[in-house]
Amino acid sequence: MKRIFCLAAAAGAVALLPASASASTKNFLGGGGVVAQGGFNFGTGVVGNTDGTNVNGEFTFTSRQLDFTVRATCLNVVPGLGGRNAGAAGTIIAPAALAGFGIYVRAFDSDIPGVPDEYGITGSSTTPFPTCPALAQFGLFPLQSGNITIRQGT
Repeated sequence: MKRIFCLAAAAGAVALLPASASASTKNFLGGGGVVAQGGFNFGTGVVGNTDGTNVNGEFTFTSRQLDFTVRATCLNVVPGLGGRNAGAAGTIIAPAALAGFGIYVRAFDSDIPGVPDEYGITGSSTTPFPTCPALAQFGLFPLQSGNITIRQGT
């Protein structure tokens, strides 16, 4: 009888924890082994506050013609129909010949079975703005393999 009471009390204590105890205050865009139509392999790990501050991380692109690494300067995550959308931007840090060029990435993390995650990329000769829209107007490519993970903080 004591054991049943202790289990019930423990279960009740867990139920009383506030919902925010497990919620993240950070936005996140991650992925590895991602291969999409268009020939790019994409890997990323970018995290930032929900207000767009304290963005840290890099994303890398590899193709038959070009490899480069981008240091992220902004990240924005918004809910989307059947998943989450993310926009991230930064400047190329390697190779040195491309350093300073701006890169903008848009990604979609699908929650619908059978609907693939997607990503797109575009570039600029200047450094991206410090904010980046999650729904930029350029095309997305469905993934052929790998996985994109997008989490929206609260």
